[in-house]
Amino acid sequence: MITKLDIDNIAKAMRIEINSTDQYIDDIQTVIQYFTMLDNVDVNSIQIELPETNLKNLRNDEHIEYDNKLIYAFKSYKNFIRSPKLI
Repeated sequence: MITKLDIDNIAKAMRIEINSTDQYIDDIQTVIQYFTMLDNVDVNSIQIELPETNLKNLRNDEHIEYDNKLIYAFKSYKNFIRSPKLI
């Protein structure tokens, strides 16, 4: 079970200010429950078959220099990576 003290300690370690720890307790507890579910999945019986590939059929890796800054090629590069709001 996650406590307010746990949230405070994590926030202190991350050097972020949290006004109310109550809003994070349920969210973090839900994440921990999902990880617990993943830990309990039996993957030992799953067999993954990968097709064999002859090394002669693979392309050669080549480094191609790109002079421009790729991020500026996007129409709107300020928010091109989206993630859930953390704070």
